Amino acid sequence: MIPLYQNIINTLQIRIQNGELQKDDKLPSEAQLTKEFNTSRITVNRALKELELRDVIYRLKGKGSFVKGSGIKRKKTDSEIISLVLPHKEDVFSGGQQYARQISQSCRENGYLCSIHYSDQSTRKEKQILDQIASHNIAGAVIYPISNRNIASLSTMNIEGFPMVLLDRKLEELSLPVVSADNFQGAYEAVSYLTAKGHRRIGFIGAKDTDVVHYRYKGYCHALTKSKIPLDRDILITSFSGQNEDERGMLDDREAVLILKKLMDRGITAVFCVNDLIAYRLINAAQELHIRVPEDLSLVGFDNLRYLTDSSIDLTTVAQDFETIARASVSILMKKIENKKSMDVEDFIVSTTLLEGNTVYSLI
Repeated sequence: MIPLYQNIINTLQIRIQNGELQKDDKLPSEAQLTKEFNTSRITVNRALKELELRDVIYRLKGKGSFVKGSGIKRKKTDSEIISLVLPHKEDVFSGGQQYARQISQSCRENGYLCSIHYSDQSTRKEKQILDQIASHNIAGAVIYPISNRNIASLSTMNIEGFPMVLLDRKLEELSLPVVSADNFQGAYEAVSYLTAKGHRRIGFIGAKDTDVVHYRYKGYCHALTKSKIPLDRDILITSFSGQNEDERGMLDDREAVLILKKLMDRGITAVFCVNDLIAYRLINAAQELHIRVPEDLSLVGFDNLRYLTDSSIDLTTVAQDFETIARASVSILMKKIENKKSMDVEDFIVSTTLLEGNTVYSLI
C-alpha cells in the first residue's frame, strides 16, 4: 500500500509532467491539499518538503509552494557515480544498511549509481576509502565520518572542491553541510517518557565520542532537569574500555554485564541507551544476570533497528526517518555537484518519533 504522502507526491508530479502545472505556477495551498486528499496538514507538509528536496518545487514563506521544473537535473560532471562512506561493519545489521538502501535508491532516482563503502569502525580503513574516492572520477560523496581523525584527507578533498555532504556527524574543522536526525529532541522525548512513567533513577549509556552522542546526552540531561531530577555522575556511562581508540565507542557483551551489574547496584530502574545495539546488549546482559525487563529494568533505545533477539522483546526506541535523511543528503549533494563553487552550507535536521514497545514499566 502506497503511503498517503507518497500518493500526494505522485499526483502532483503527474500534474507537473502533463503540463497541468507549469513552471512557477502556484500549487494548491496546504489547506486545499489537506481537503483534497482527506488527510492531515502534517502529511501534506511532508509531501511538499519531499518535493522541495527533489528540486521539483520551491516554497516562499507566506506565499506558498511553486513549480520549479521537472525535477530532472543536468549533471556538470561526466561521472555518474556517488560514493557513500559508512562507519558501520558491513556484515552486522545496523543503521548502515538503512542508510545504504535509502541513499542508493535516491541516487538512482537522480540518475546516479551509488558505490557503498563500509569502514568497519576503522579510521585506517576510512582513510583508504577517502583517498580512493578522491583519486577516482566520482561526482560527489555522502560521508558518515567515524570522527575527525581523518580531517587531513577530508580537508584536502574540500579544498580541491570535491562535493561532499556529511551524514549525522558534524566536523568542527570544516564548513560542510550535515544531514542528521534531531538527536537532542529525540533523547529529550525518550527520557521524558521514562520520567512520566515514574522513573527517577535513569542511567545513561553511550560513549561521548561524537556530536551525535553529545546531543543525545544533552537531551537526556535536559529531560531530567525539566522533571526536577538531579543529575548523578554515578549512573552515567560515557566511555567503554575498547582495546584501541576506534573500539572505545562500542559496547561488547562482556562489558555490558559488568556495566549493568554496577548500575543496578546503584539503584537505577531505567536506562536511556544512545543506540539500539547498546539496548540489546543490555537485554542480553539482563538475561544473564536474571534481571527482568521491564519489571526490574526499563530500557529505551535510539534508531529503531530490529536486531535478532528474544521475539518477546519489542524495544521502546526513538525512530529515525532514514528515508527523509537519505533524500535530503542526496538532494543537498546534487546542489553542490551542480555548483561546485558554491560556499553555502546547508544543514538539515530531521524529526524523530518515539515508538512505544514493551521494555518500559510504569512505576506509577
